[in-house]
Amino acid sequence: MISPTLRSGACRWWRAELRPILLLALLVFSIRSSLADWNDVPSGSMKPTILEGDRVYVNKLAYDLKIPFTTRHLLEWADPQRREQILFAARSVEAEPSLIGFSDHLIAAATRP
Repeated sequence: MISPTLRSGACRWWRAELRPILLLALLVFSIRSSLADWNDVPSGSMKPTILEGDRVYVNKLAYDLKIPFTTRHLLEWADPQRREQILFAARSVEAEPSLIGFSDHLIAAATRP
C-alpha cells in the first residue's frame, strides 16, 4: 500500500513538474502537425538550390486547416496548382543570406554583395 505522504508528494510533483512539460510538448507537436513545420535536408539531391543541412520551413496553412495528428480537414480554401509550390530554405548562420525577388510570377534568388 502507498503511504499518503508518498501519494501527496507524487501528486505535487505531477502538478508542478511533469504536467507543464507534457502540455508544452503537446502544444508544440500540435503546431508542427497542423500549422507549420520544419525539416532538415539530409542529402544533396537538390544541389545547388538546396544544400545538405539546410532547414526547410513548411506552411501547412497554405491550402487547408487540419485536425492535429490526423488527416481530417477542418477547412479547405485552395488546392495546390501546378508550379505553385514555393520552397524557402534557411541555411546555417555561416552562409550568406539570399535576396528573394518576385518578377512575372517567377522567383529569383541571389546572394547579397
